[in-house]
Amino acid sequence: MSDMDEKDQTPLALIVDDDVTMRLLLRQALEQHQFRVVDLDNGGRAVTDFPGLKPDIVLLDVEMPDMNGFTVCRELRKMQDGWHTPIVMVTGHDDVESVNCAYEAGATDFVGKPINWTALGYRMRYILRSAQAFYDLQISESRSKALLLAIPDMIFRQDGKGRYLDFQPGQNIQPVLPPQKLIGKLMEDVLPEEIAGPSMQHIKHVLDSGCGQNFEYQHVIDEVTHYFEARMVASGEDEVLTIVRDITDRRLHENQIHQLAFYDSLTGLPNRQLFFEHLEQELRRCERNDDAFAVVFLDLDRFKIINDTLGHGVGDAVLAQVGKRLRRCVRSTDSVGRAVPDEALTSVARIGGDEFTLLIGSINGPSHSESVARRIIESLSEPIVVDSRSLYITPSIGVAIYPVDGTDAETLLKNADAAMYKAKEEGRNCIQFYSNALNDRATARFTLENELRKALEQQALQVYYQPQIDLCSGCVVAMEALLRWNHPQRGFIPPSDFIPIAEDTGLIGIIGEWVMQTACAQVKTWQIEGKGQVRIAVNLSSRQFYDDSLARGVAGILAATGLESRYLELELTESMVMKDPKVTIASLSALKEMGVSIAVDDFGTGYSSLAYLKKYPLDVLKIDRSFVRDIATDPDDAAIVSAIIAMAKSLGMSVIGEGIETQQQLAFLKQNGCDVVQGFLLGKPVPADEAEVFLKSHFPVANLRKKQAVD
Repeated sequence: MSDMDEKDQTPLALIVDDDVTMRLLLRQALEQHQFRVVDLDNGGRAVTDFPGLKPDIVLLDVEMPDMNGFTVCRELRKMQDGWHTPIVMVTGHDDVESVNCAYEAGATDFVGKPINWTALGYRMRYILRSAQAFYDLQISESRSKALLLAIPDMIFRQDGKGRYLDFQPGQNIQPVLPPQKLIGKLMEDVLPEEIAGPSMQHIKHVLDSGCGQNFEYQHVIDEVTHYFEARMVASGEDEVLTIVRDITDRRLHENQIHQLAFYDSLTGLPNRQLFFEHLEQELRRCERNDDAFAVVFLDLDRFKIINDTLGHGVGDAVLAQVGKRLRRCVRSTDSVGRAVPDEALTSVARIGGDEFTLLIGSINGPSHSESVARRIIESLSEPIVVDSRSLYITPSIGVAIYPVDGTDAETLLKNADAAMYKAKEEGRNCIQFYSNALNDRATARFTLENELRKALEQQALQVYYQPQIDLCSGCVVAMEALLRWNHPQRGFIPPSDFIPIAEDTGLIGIIGEWVMQTACAQVKTWQIEGKGQVRIAVNLSSRQFYDDSLARGVAGILAATGLESRYLELELTESMVMKDPKVTIASLSALKEMGVSIAVDDFGTGYSSLAYLKKYPLDVLKIDRSFVRDIATDPDDAAIVSAIIAMAKSLGMSVIGEGIETQQQLAFLKQNGCDVVQGFLLGKPVPADEAEVFLKSHFPVANLRKKQAVD
């Protein structure tokens, strides 16, 4: 055999089998273990092509129509390079006669069908290594002895009573006893009963039936657990031959694969797949025993902020500690004060991101699962310390109970998830149980989302316009573009119902761009037709504002519609402006350079102050309607509105009062220096054609002045 160090490091395997499926399976198994593979469909071709191919190992099917594997093996052994190439017979017969025929024909080893595909590649590597060692040792005087020492497996000969007649320890395997102390002893004298007992059963079966036996066992040697694979065949009337291979490395590798497949690498908790298996198991148990269990769905509140501000490394450290605390909560809850059936399952898993699930087996009612959930809230209330920094995390928890909230795994998890979202809506850091109302609400939301997509495709959405009127001149100075949806069956759907859905699904970007395009085009049309030189105020969503392409998109719309930038006013909510000062200033500056006006909508509802807002390039401040509503009757609201107007003026910003519905509100705002007003008293949001009539015919504030003079 040629030296493997001087050849291509990838060994070449020759597969000879008339079964195309078997050739394909053997090829795949060997290629996974870095073999190059050539396959042939008959023995004659193998004999012909062998000298040119010079394979490192040959796998021969025994049963082939033109020339069986034994004959092919004999022919290959006659060739110059064939006497030393390892040849493995692939056979469905594992009787002694077949084994002997294989070796008599010159085979190196044999593989019985059905094939253990997982072990095949390892075995071929071992055979290749052993054959290489055998080849090297052929040049030495101790050929036979060296060959046995090169074989990686232990080889035993035993009689029918389990007495060791001969023993070859093999390489890299630590025997229970050295050969000289093992020969003549019974298996029960050497091995523990849990190994010796089953092994004696295999010996009896082999001698009684003549069929080989394959089995695995584990044995602790020097406090280390080793795993072994044994192949046993009859080698005489009252004698068996056993080949034992140490598969510890393979088993550890399989355990690692299992860990990766079924456990979360960050927290060490079961993953979604394993959790579903536990859930299915508990479902079967509870159905059989008429028992109940709880599924708990947990999501960390505002966890994204940690990742965004402190980095994913800190976020991962937080998740790992949360996993440890959840594991402790489950253990402490189920080990004290509760009789739990032995087969009942309790499990905690991480199913992705900052989402965790818990399975609480064999509960007496919702109160027990609630106590677990409250223990979780208490546990997570303690700060999590990462890099000397104390971080505070709160959970939103949803609970679904089997069988009242579902009788299958997917339904229970879905309903626990729905309850968790209800917990978020209720203010976070709380527990919610699933109810049918939650499910109905989720179904209604899903239906509305689909209908919104359809409305967008069919251009069924509309832009309405509400006038903004200058209190000094009484003229309409701007129109605010407002999105409306007139559903063919439900009628007008409030924006508060469908705008959040558009934001969650990402549709808000497309819708917002369409609203801006439509509104700018309409104002430009009014200007061309001489209907009025008014600005158009367009609301921006958070997704739009933080899109890197916002400035380019606005510039593109202005260019496409021909509207001058000074006639476009973009409205942002107070919370959007305050979210990320660095990004906000950059975005606002880009828009201001274009000549677009910037307004802060709903001012007073967030956490900012006018002193802080002066850092931003803003033009307009809109007082939220919640303050305007009671300015004529509530001294506190009146004082707040007066202060906002005065401070805005001092910062060079104009002020718009929105939600004007009474004469008293209008009079107060005018008296305190408010610049512009809008509201139902002055003009409701209307379609473009009605807004055009409004622009042509009258100015509501001028008419109100006349009415006030008469009064």
